Amino acid sequence: MAKQAKRQLAGSGEALPVGVIGEIITSASSTTGTFATGVTVQNVGVLTLTPGTWIVSANVKFVTPNSFTVHTLSISPGSGTIDDTSSIQPQAAQADAYDSAANLMRIVRVTANTPLYAVTRTWIPTGTASYTSMVFVALRIA
Repeated sequence: MAKQAKRQLAGSGEALPVGVIGEIITSASSTTGTFATGVTVQNVGVLTLTPGTWIVSANVKFVTPNSFTVHTLSISPGSGTIDDTSSIQPQAAQADAYDSAANLMRIVRVTANTPLYAVTRTWIPTGTASYTSMVFVALRIA
């Protein structure tokens, strides 16, 4: 599940007060998890944005042994909900390999503290699949 988000100055690791342009919030870096057979929708990261304008990025690698699957990654205002206006279905990385990576970016403006979720939806005909190297990041731009 998602780790506690942290705030820092881009590239320095130095803590910033809330509201400073350049503030970064990260969640679930290098997290791994699994998906069961069938259709699974789950949160893989959560950030709470403070008032302002943010560039939000979600990246995840899906690892699927032995069977074709369909994966979706979404940046969503709803927990456990795919936002079809901000989602992507990555293609397989190469022929005969079922691993795929999804990279998604969205600009979000909020006027109150607002949670935002990285949500995956996966369809697996048999067995299990997993995700690795999940990173969910927000950069304050205004």
